[in-house]
Amino acid sequence: MTIRNFLYLALLALLALLALTFAACKSNSQEPAFYIHETGDDGTLKVIKEEFPAYEFINQNGDTVNNATYADKIHIVDFFFTSCPSICVPMAVQMKRIYDKYDNNKNVMLLSHSIDTRNDTVAKLKAYEQKLGVSAPKWNFVTGSWDDISGMAKEYMIGANVQEDAPGGYEHSGMFVLVDSQGRMRGFCDGTNEEAVTAFMASIDQLIEEEKKQ
Repeated sequence: MTIRNFLYLALLALLALLALTFAACKSNSQEPAFYIHETGDDGTLKVIKEEFPAYEFINQNGDTVNNATYADKIHIVDFFFTSCPSICVPMAVQMKRIYDKYDNNKNVMLLSHSIDTRNDTVAKLKAYEQKLGVSAPKWNFVTGSWDDISGMAKEYMIGANVQEDAPGGYEHSGMFVLVDSQGRMRGFCDGTNEEAVTAFMASIDQLIEEEKKQ
């Protein structure tokens, strides 16, 4: 990793922490609109992070979801929990916008990790899916051990913590992460902000076109 890339990742991590501060479940008012990406001289989206470790979770249907599930697929990642009373509500609305726009594109998928590993059972994730009117495998809602879920949040530079005095008992960032078909991070945005998500979807469109040319 070059010094420039290291500094860029450090900046992204700092911005993700700021997003946690302003967009955590315990305070969702007047959130700034974060939309973070970088383009090269040729206009293509630069790679922010090269790769992620192997993972294995269980989705709302009781099926295993792992790296192979998203191999060769552009995917959008976030962290939530079904009983979250604050930022998860607008996040779900914005993720549903993404789901609806790319519903017929088999090369774009969504992945939502529940951070309430104590209470979000497979049955609760299934009920949440049905409430939103979506389905797997297009959109997987997954659970696992706290160590595995929180570990992946750190890999995506997403803040996620147990916080007993926060609404629902957790605080977390509302960021959406864009991952390309090779498993590389290409951008992220504030998933509670409609304007930021609209710009984010433009990046998804751009990435789709870029990958068609590869």
